[in-house]
Amino acid sequence: MRPSFARLTPVNDVEVDGRKISGTGGTEWGDALIYQGTLLVDFDVDTMIRVLRLPIEKLSDKEVDSFRRRTVTMRELLGEAPEMTAVKGAMVEAAARVLGIDWGPPGLTPEEQEEWETIQDTYRYPEWIDRRKPPAVEPELRTVSTKAPGGLIKASVIVDPGAKRIRRAFITGDFFVYPERAVMDLEAMLKEAPADIQKIEELLRRHYDQGNRYIGVAVEDWLRLFEQALA
Repeated sequence: MRPSFARLTPVNDVEVDGRKISGTGGTEWGDALIYQGTLLVDFDVDTMIRVLRLPIEKLSDKEVDSFRRRTVTMRELLGEAPEMTAVKGAMVEAAARVLGIDWGPPGLTPEEQEEWETIQDTYRYPEWIDRRKPPAVEPELRTVSTKAPGGLIKASVIVDPGAKRIRRAFITGDFFVYPERAVMDLEAMLKEAPADIQKIEELLRRHYDQGNRYIGVAVEDWLRLFEQALA
């Protein structure tokens, strides 16, 4: 059995043999680097589909199987789910090796400890806990389809009208594509993309320029699809 290798797929996914096993994110805050992510040790695909609010009842068995194949867990790769202590230890060791650092014991500086003792009660108040308000405009799930010479193309797109962003897109259909992972790359490019048809066209043309081939499906066909989603 050949070994499997993980690689970063922009914008922020980590894949093993073309299947997503992690999503990551980070930012800089002053002198600190804040980094967080997920790692699929083991999980229930059907539950995830429901949480992502995909219209699973509208998808064919083939399309559902396609969605399942886009992710992979450590259980599937290793034959069993490893203990969390082993997973955490491996991640700490790898981060130390890549960053060239030695991890120190966790804790606050005296100044941080003093400030924490001053403000910690604030975080117990309902006013703090309930301070977040729902967005003025909730993201919407829009399912659209169009017929291209090469076959039917469909997309379930979560659009955030308030932020004017595409939060996530799930693409299916009965077209032929090469390489097979091109659809996943396109979905990754659409994640958090501006909900603007001109920006989408730029993204699509860049995707085609990278050598992705959709037999009988042109950029104009995709634009017709996303014009529906963004209407």
